[in-house]
Amino acid sequence: ERVALFLPSQALALQDLPAGAVAFLASLQVVFVPLLLSFSGGRFTARLAVAGAMCVGGVGLLEVGGLGDASSTEFAMPIVPTMLALLQPIGFGTSYLRIEALMKRFPSHGLALSSLQLLSNAAIAILWCAADATLLHGGGGFDLSALAQPAVVAGVLYTGLISTALTVLLQVRAHGL
Repeated sequence: ERVALFLPSQALALQDLPAGAVAFLASLQVVFVPLLLSFSGGRFTARLAVAGAMCVGGVGLLEVGGLGDASSTEFAMPIVPTMLALLQPIGFGTSYLRIEALMKRFPSHGLALSSLQLLSNAAIAILWCAADATLLHGGGGFDLSALAQPAVVAGVLYTGLISTALTVLLQVRAHGL
């Protein structure tokens, strides 16, 4: 699935950008999806434009912490990490449209489509970790010592089961309605 290919870009962007900035850039998927639809023959209405602007504006206020001083240097973002972070809304937005198209063709295969998306995400994550362990850490393998901490295990389970698997399943089910 295309979204899996863009997940490492978010992790790379988070190395040089604040989490709030990456979250704001990720929210741009609410703009990317209607734009992509309009380029493929759909209608981009004023209602969509206002809804997208409100979503991005609201996330911007939440993530930046209010209006603040826009001339401050804390708002300056490096170009490469910003471009990497912008790959996330493109990947997720594209996956939304692909899932919608697939659910129209195969309406009774929602669970299978969810499973394929999650398996591809897991495969890319495992390959990414293996490459990181090999290339950046001298081939020392995976360091699983953090999994001895209950808080880490709880965080991994929440991220995997709730914020990833459940949301993918709900997204696919919503497209099937």
